Amino acid sequence: MLELDRRLRATGSTTRALIAHPGFALDALSAPRPGVIESAHPLAERALAFGAQGKNRGATPTVRALLDPALDGGAFVGPRALVLGRPVPARPVRSSASPEFGGRLWGLSERWTDTEFIVR
Repeated sequence: MLELDRRLRATGSTTRALIAHPGFALDALSAPRPGVIESAHPLAERALAFGAQGKNRGATPTVRALLDPALDGGAFVGPRALVLGRPVPARPVRSSASPEFGGRLWGLSERWTDTEFIVR
């Protein structure tokens, strides 16, 4: 997303690319919704619940990234406490934020998918 945002800005596009990290979200912590939220391993999910949040809370960084007009392109939104909590702007890992890494990953993605990604 960071490389996509750099490429969008380089073309003068007003489209923004942002990163949303859900944190650690488990089905067992969300309200049951037959056909949507059905736990495959309820005992394991209960054991992991100490440091997790429900899928509904895991979706909030994506919603904030989509709707918050104050966020600039290239912003990273994730849970306040790294794996759980309300969505807040955060810093991506330094290596993933580097233009060199982004350019290399972009090139590899094009090669592996045999597709040229055109940004306008």
